[in-house]
Amino acid sequence: MFTKSPSLAVQDWPEMPRAVNEAAVLLQNQYGDKIPAKLLQSEAERIGNYSKSTIRISDYCYNLVNKATCSFRHMVLEHVGKATYKYLGPGFKYSGIVT
Repeated sequence: MFTKSPSLAVQDWPEMPRAVNEAAVLLQNQYGDKIPAKLLQSEAERIGNYSKSTIRISDYCYNLVNKATCSFRHMVLEHVGKATYKYLGPGFKYSGIVT
């Protein structure tokens, strides 16, 4: 259903999606399959040295459609509930519902 990310090698990605990926990996260890959106966003902004509210976490989801040009390019997350995400990683063969 989806094409793979332009490169599965995360180190080849632009800085912002790399920061989101790194934040998700770190927080997954603590929160498992329910990573709070606010923590994920603030950690990605800290890692990438971005100002507050710069990163839109939903742009990096397998199951959410956004208008952003980066949507479906560097997917690593699944939106699993209100303000909650699950880390799936790059190149995941997602077959669930997309909204």
